[in-house]
Amino acid sequence: MRTAGAFAVIVCATGMMAPPAARCGPVLTTLYSFAGGADGGHPVAGLASAGPLLYGTTPDIGGSQCAPQCGTVFALDPATGSKTILHVFAGRNDGSNPQAALLYVAGKLFGTTATGGPYGQGTVFDIDLARGTTKTLHSFAGGTDGASPMAALIDVGGVLYGTTASGGSGPCGASGCGTIFALDRASGAETTLYAFRGGTDGQAPQSRLLDAGGTLYGTTLQGGGMGGCAGGCGTAFDIDPMGGAEAVLHAFAGGSDGAGPRGRLIRRRGAIYGATVAGGGSDSGTVFKMNFTGGQEAVIHSFTGADGSQPESGLAGARGPAYGLAASGGKAGAGTLFSVDPKSGAGTVLYDFTGQDDGGKPIGELVSVGGLLYGTTSTGGSGGYGTVFRVQP
Repeated sequence: MRTAGAFAVIVCATGMMAPPAARCGPVLTTLYSFAGGADGGHPVAGLASAGPLLYGTTPDIGGSQCAPQCGTVFALDPATGSKTILHVFAGRNDGSNPQAALLYVAGKLFGTTATGGPYGQGTVFDIDLARGTTKTLHSFAGGTDGASPMAALIDVGGVLYGTTASGGSGPCGASGCGTIFALDRASGAETTLYAFRGGTDGQAPQSRLLDAGGTLYGTTLQGGGMGGCAGGCGTAFDIDPMGGAEAVLHAFAGGSDGAGPRGRLIRRRGAIYGATVAGGGSDSGTVFKMNFTGGQEAVIHSFTGADGSQPESGLAGARGPAYGLAASGGKAGAGTLFSVDPKSGAGTVLYDFTGQDDGGKPIGELVSVGGLLYGTTSTGGSGGYGTVFRVQP
């Protein structure tokens, strides 16, 4: 009998290395293996879908003049596996080290770089797919302006909203505690909506914001109640984008409550679901549920390590099971693809990465297109520089 929140592991052969007759359950196909060098490598962000193509980033490219290496934006045809580099970042000129998934809106890709730009604190950029041009919309200056954007952007009525992991005016050392910002999609005019103060208020936001009825929801990796975590175990918060009023909905306590919420939040029937990278019964991370009103939080699943550990990507899926990736754990220690029933917490390991040709250490978000799941791994593949993969759940 399966208890609520337990994982049922598919034990038959899966993946592209297994003969078709031996496959059961989900099948993973490696669409592309990065080669490093001019090809880029080690993608840590998920993918964006626009028309027939997928778009993504790599944080480094071998042989570049950047310190750290600059990174790329690429397009990939999932039907053929053909990949094209759309842009190579040039460091101080236009940014470097893109860490977050791209956002597609009205013929353009919008994204962030965590470093680079004229101040070295990261940028917001767009790529016009029809013209093939790249433009820096904003260069972060640190201090009250924010620094190191590491989360994907969202678009609400022509305004882009995002976070910076440091900067702002909070007392978190010289780098600041992080910010929430708004940026006009057309003009690039940027406004800091909120600067985190550390302590009970939260620190280092690294997750994509979630818009629900005009209120934005997000998490901070640190801060909140100290619990068993140095610097705090993280928070969940909401913010009114019009007035900038922010409130902490839940302070994670570590231990069985979870610690370090980092990945994507999803909305299901009046509740928010997300994941923490640590905490839980085995300190391997959790999946949690939180009410919109009042912030009442409950852990619905604790990872054991055997079913995955460090679910950094958060969750994906608009209905039915919620899907996610664990960056480590599983049979080979190279991570897992999993699903969770939002009602019961019951889950299934859909795929165990081997760290070989199928990739390993999946960190970026999953994206669902036409009933198929697409994602990236930061290591493994035929060249050892990571992969793009597809799964039919």
